Amino acid sequence: MEMIRERLELVLKTLQDLPYFPYSVAGGAALLVVLLLLVVLLGKRSSKKKKAKGHSGSPAPRAGRSGAPVRGLAIDGLLGDGDVDVQLIESIKNAPMGRVVLPGAMEPPPKKQIDPVLLEQSVKACQDKFQDMYIEMYIGLGLMSDFDQMRTGISRRIADGQETYHAISELNMTPEGVVLMQMSSVAGSMLQSGEQHIGRGLLGIHGQELFSVYRYALTTLQERGFASVEETQSKMDFMDKKIRELG
Repeated sequence: MEMIRERLELVLKTLQDLPYFPYSVAGGAALLVVLLLLVVLLGKRSSKKKKAKGHSGSPAPRAGRSGAPVRGLAIDGLLGDGDVDVQLIESIKNAPMGRVVLPGAMEPPPKKQIDPVLLEQSVKACQDKFQDMYIEMYIGLGLMSDFDQMRTGISRRIADGQETYHAISELNMTPEGVVLMQMSSVAGSMLQSGEQHIGRGLLGIHGQELFSVYRYALTTLQERGFASVEETQSKMDFMDKKIRELG
């Protein structure tokens, strides 16, 4: 048993030197072979002890594949009595490692290819829609303030081809939906900056009209089917709370 233990330790040490052991296909297979070898060798030892008690002579050696006697071939490449086939070990070392990718180490999926023509068309459609919608909104809400900062912010976001293309191609939004989404985002960020306040929880004239733009964008998104009633109300409640806290 002492010799078996020493030989198995030699095999395990050799396998542990393999890259990514035991997180590889070859490493896992080799470990399974070692376990099977242990079972076979222990069985052979037990069998030999039983035969030794019942027979005075030693068992005749078995012939290997080539016809030459070997000391009990247990598994291909691994010889009985603890002998190890060096060629098998070398083949395991040189085998391609099938590395197992753990969930935490998964690489992000490759980005989808974007058609440059469709990207340009999407941006142009949203820019044109924004010009028309802004005039309609400005007149419809009876706004008096200058919203150059908001217009600049919305225009920059629409010009971001990646974001606009994603909204239209992946979220199935229309150019109108993209404009409303960016309008609510920019107006919401400006309201949370605190610059529109003239006191604690109190908006100035410009801030009040900006809040009207924010509410208009959200409710129109809901009417067009791009947001639920619950989502719209949740965002409105959140903004009301932020406005009361600032200033």
